[in-house]
Amino acid sequence: EAGEVIEMVIGSPTFVEKQLSSFTTLSPSDSSSSSMLPMSRISSAQALGRTVIVVRVNGSVRRLLHIEDTLKPEARGVVRQLRDEGRDVYMVTGDNTLAAASMARRLGISAQNVFAQQLPEQKVN
Repeated sequence: EAGEVIEMVIGSPTFVEKQLSSFTTLSPSDSSSSSMLPMSRISSAQALGRTVIVVRVNGSVRRLLHIEDTLKPEARGVVRQLRDEGRDVYMVTGDNTLAAASMARRLGISAQNVFAQQLPEQKVN
């Protein structure tokens, strides 16, 4: 409808929750289950190594998008070669902890060498 205002928030589960609390106050009638994040579904997707993006429209969760990185065919071999040369291999990523851990396992990178949920400026340091 012309002139209708639609409030849309798209981002990580943490981002969406912060945005909702920063500019919206739900009334008791708005606090339906569709306004809550489906944490069990989010956690299940993250445990499979996927990054979850939430689409919330007018306070209701409308979609969960699951994004998964694909390994380049040569990636495992490169990590193996670096380790064989005596180098420590680290992963620094903006992905969530579970997705990063899944990718590190697939690459053969030690869990202690994985730094997840890093912002761009944190990746430089």
